[in-house]
Amino acid sequence: MRNLKTAAKIGVGFGLVIAIAMAIGAIAIWNMLGVQGDARRLDSETVPQVELANSIERSAELAMYNMHGYGLPTQNIYLRQANGSLG
Repeated sequence: MRNLKTAAKIGVGFGLVIAIAMAIGAIAIWNMLGVQGDARRLDSETVPQVELANSIERSAELAMYNMHGYGLPTQNIYLRQANGSLG
């Protein structure tokens, strides 16, 4: 390395920087391809399950709220709303 001219040393260094950048880019692409499968699985399986669970929880909370409203003043409108939330 001592016998090389300055321009050659700079060229070798720049070549190494480019090689390292390409290696890091290849690793990033490899990792993104692996994540792509996980993202598709989340989209097709997990998200619909969460939406369904959220809908069930919302309906249960509305039914509970309306049954509580019916129990205090015994107004039939709350009972009808609670039955609508359950169905």
